[in-house]
Amino acid sequence: MSMGALAATAMEAASAEVKRANQVWDAFARGAGRGYTMRAGHVGWSHALNPRIDGVIDDVKVTLEYVITDLQGRTVAMATPAAPLVGHVEIVPEGIGSRLAKLFGAQDLVMGHPAFDKKYIVKATREETAKALLDPEACEGLFGLDASRFTYDDGARGAGGGMVTIERPKVEDRESALDTMMKLVARMANVRA
Repeated sequence: MSMGALAATAMEAASAEVKRANQVWDAFARGAGRGYTMRAGHVGWSHALNPRIDGVIDDVKVTLEYVITDLQGRTVAMATPAAPLVGHVEIVPEGIGSRLAKLFGAQDLVMGHPAFDKKYIVKATREETAKALLDPEACEGLFGLDASRFTYDDGARGAGGGMVTIERPKVEDRESALDTMMKLVARMANVRA
């Protein structure tokens, strides 16, 4: 298959996922009196516009976006903490590479939720920040979502503010999962020291 044909096939697949997100997410944004705003996305030859939902939960601005990078799409929920905790926290599912890294001393904090601790590697610049964010309710929420990644950053090293993100692969089409992702990033953005 030529590079042009491969690119066209990838673009068609991305376009189909964006259309699916537009359809499912629009219904979610309008449902249950949520008051969210939906921006439909599209994929063209010259550019792409990501499907996006914006809302406010517990006075926190929350965004849900379908992001395509390296021809892989993922659903990302994001929020900005008003008063960020100090540090950076990241969780990723445990895999063969992380198991090998742990043998050589790589960090993996234990949060006290056995199923969560078995499934995820937890890295943090400050353990107390990880413990404040990843309490039993947050661990249960991330585990239940089968999150592919969670990050929390205080924004101290960059020009922007802090950021909380939760990611899932592909277009998340379960309303309960979309709702959980948005509520969980809002809750974590509200965690105070």
